[in-house]
Amino acid sequence: MRSAIVRGLAAAAVSAILIGGGMGAAQANGSYSLDLYISPPFVQGSAINDGGTLSENFNAFTPGVNGCNGTWGVGTATGDCKSQAVNGAGGATPGATDPTPTVGGAGSNYASTAWTGGTTLWTIDILLNAPVKYIGFWWSAGNASNGSSFTNEVEFYSGTTLVATMTADDVMNIVGTEPSPFPGTATLTSDDTASTYTSGYYYGAPWKHASLTPTSPTGAADGSPTAPFIYLNLFVEGDFSIDRIFISGDGFEFDNMVTSTNPQTVAGNLVFAKNITVTAPPPVDPPVDPPVDPGTPITDNSGLPDTGLVWASFIGVALVGGLMFLAAGGAFRGRTRLHQVGIDVQVREKLDALASSFERMDRLRRRRRN
Repeated sequence: MRSAIVRGLAAAAVSAILIGGGMGAAQANGSYSLDLYISPPFVQGSAINDGGTLSENFNAFTPGVNGCNGTWGVGTATGDCKSQAVNGAGGATPGATDPTPTVGGAGSNYASTAWTGGTTLWTIDILLNAPVKYIGFWWSAGNASNGSSFTNEVEFYSGTTLVATMTADDVMNIVGTEPSPFPGTATLTSDDTASTYTSGYYYGAPWKHASLTPTSPTGAADGSPTAPFIYLNLFVEGDFSIDRIFISGDGFEFDNMVTSTNPQTVAGNLVFAKNITVTAPPPVDPPVDPPVDPGTPITDNSGLPDTGLVWASFIGVALVGGLMFLAAGGAFRGRTRLHQVGIDVQVREKLDALASSFERMDRLRRRRRN
């Protein structure tokens, strides 16, 4: 009788999973996305500021080769991190750490890989302090790859698995080339379609502009590049996180990096750039119970789970499953019915194994009482 009850409860639990349909499949297989958005022109900081937020503005590092290796506000960096004083290629406006468009000011220190004229692939490896669901940074003096193998690139890791790669072209394909005459007529539309932005305004260091409607790009006259300066926002969607960032390129300049451990809602004024292809992280195998010899006396129960709690949890799941099954229009009636709802022999075998496991748990519970 007890065996029949256990098997019936197991069937109810399995039916709950199967009848869950798409939801169960999404949770098992994962829905993965890394979405790239760009902030409006002249924005040099992140819109994210919550309880899970960390940031690094690089102002505390002494300029020099490898000058920004070590501890950051968001993690630990190793490799070819070069801290630089403000110049035409980088250095955000001091205090411009929020999503407000800002121009003018004196600029500030920033981080970069070394620049050797496109002859060396420099790298910075950043191990984040915690797995995150959002990453933002100000990408300054960006440039397209133009077929070079030393182009700017960012790899994102979940554990030891490379899950996504963002290239310079992912951004450049959105903002386009520097317009002539400046600022041109091309525009970008915000995600909520409420705003449009002149693409040409991304060109030039914001701290060198005098207004939010400049008539010429900064640069050229002092030898600095006429290149785009853009705050990039990457949103992690689905049941995975990012805990390592690997930056590479010859002359990859950036500032005001922000991360958050919390899932985020995309602000409507951001511009969608690309859904970056994500390789799903490998699933974590569930723990396997060690085999138990039914004839072996149990003399030490200290390591056993609280079977009462286990039974309570299982019965709760079974009841929910049964209700969901009845709501779907019926109950299982024998093996013929099982075939009708699409359950194959392998699933039935797993159901039997699950029932055997529950019976073993029941035996353990009764021994503890004795």
